[in-house]
Amino acid sequence: MKKRIYYFDLLKVLGALAVVLIHVISEVYYTTDITSTNFKIMVILESFIRYAIPIYYMISGAIFLNEDFNLDNKKLYKKYILNLFLIYLFWNTSYTFLNEVINNNIPISINLILTSIKSTILGHAVFQFDFLITILAFYVSLPILRLITKKKNKKEIDYLLLILFIFNSLIPLINVYMSISIGYFIFFTSVLIFFILGYYLNTFELKKNITKYIYIASIISVILTIILTISDSLKIGYPSELFFYYYSWNILIPSIGIFLYCKNKFKNTNKNVNKTLTSTYFGIYLIHGFSLGVAKVIGMYNINIPFILKILLITTFTYFLSFIASLIISKIPYVKKLIRG
Repeated sequence: MKKRIYYFDLLKVLGALAVVLIHVISEVYYTTDITSTNFKIMVILESFIRYAIPIYYMISGAIFLNEDFNLDNKKLYKKYILNLFLIYLFWNTSYTFLNEVINNNIPISINLILTSIKSTILGHAVFQFDFLITILAFYVSLPILRLITKKKNKKEIDYLLLILFIFNSLIPLINVYMSISIGYFIFFTSVLIFFILGYYLNTFELKKNITKYIYIASIISVILTIILTISDSLKIGYPSELFFYYYSWNILIPSIGIFLYCKNKFKNTNKNVNKTLTSTYFGIYLIHGFSLGVAKVIGMYNINIPFILKILLITTFTYFLSFIASLIISKIPYVKKLIRG
């Protein structure tokens, strides 16, 4: 696992772009008329890019659950857990503080800084930082999870994935469509399945016919996500996000599909994704909330151009500004550690 894996880097870069687009859309999603064309455009775009966060979980699982990845508890806590917690502490505190000052008009004070730090330490993640808390939970669980994957016993992992699918995706589906309430929910299984899947798909080769069925199911799932989200929104009278949850079957399947496609398409390539892009994707993820705030302040959401072009323009601006900021920070000694996960 020491050699860089091309399709991992490709998925990281694509994921960063998708995350930015998701948050650009989220700024207007809940205030848009559900009968409008603009709403349908957002639903279509979202349905195609909801793989973003699941893909990051899967990459983490593929790397850290691989027995060839040298990892002891000392290295785990010192290099990964402590480092990521400090990154979370800095960025979540910064976002929390600025949100209070800018959006809630709270005066700047030492007490506000301390309150923001306390909120962060207590796990009150803002904006996109619940992702970091989930990764920290995954890191802490690694000594146990690596025992499961160490033997590379495919049947045991098949069983685990089946159980996770039942509790994560099947039971919520039954609750929605049968109007009953099954309350079983295990650990942080809502995302654990993605970590295990990443390891599984990277380690084991699936039969060609199974892969083909997954591709077909992925396309069908995206189409159903669009149809179900629009219909559910019309039913309840406001924008629905019921079918946008990452652990939903309709998001899970396309996430598997795009991971498999990139693996099968590029696993034997000798190419490398642009080093600058791969070194800044995490910084883009951390910084893009600030950049999106700039886009809002300068009135980009009020530009009078076709809606789809506006969304793509704001996404490009936010991504590029975050990329430049990340690139600059990556050149500054010590400070660069704030964007390196």
